[in-house]
Amino acid sequence: MRLLVSIVTLVVILTTPTLADDATDRKREVAERYVRSPAVQDILNQMLAPQNALAQILPLLPIEDASEEDREILIKLAYEEFVTFRPQMEEALITAAAETFTEAELIAATRYYQSKEGRGLVAKQQDFSSRYLAMYAPIIEAYVASVEKRVEAANE
Repeated sequence: MRLLVSIVTLVVILTTPTLADDATDRKREVAERYVRSPAVQDILNQMLAPQNALAQILPLLPIEDASEEDREILIKLAYEEFVTFRPQMEEALITAAAETFTEAELIAATRYYQSKEGRGLVAKQQDFSSRYLAMYAPIIEAYVASVEKRVEAANE
């Protein structure tokens, strides 16, 4: 009888979801709600807009020696292919969010991005990025020039 009780207990333990599993599932659901929220989707839409996506893609493409027609085709195909990765990107965001943030943080972030201020921040993000990059470009150019000078001096 004791063996039967031990076996039944073991089966119950092995087949019953643990509290950790429930918490992990719940946290993943909260992370998914966060990533699928309108504000985060707006951020992804901005990131994946043709002008923004192309800025990420162009440096990776072998288009220096291509004809103008080939460049246009390559850019068009690269952008189309880039957009097909969105479901994988969202899945990675959900997984990373669930692994990184607490449930409370995800709920707070979702609430914030649903607020007037959060929606305003998202709506202004592209303008902010353009301003920041315009200010930052000369800094990075000076940095690159300085590094190049030092490399040249080290090679003399």
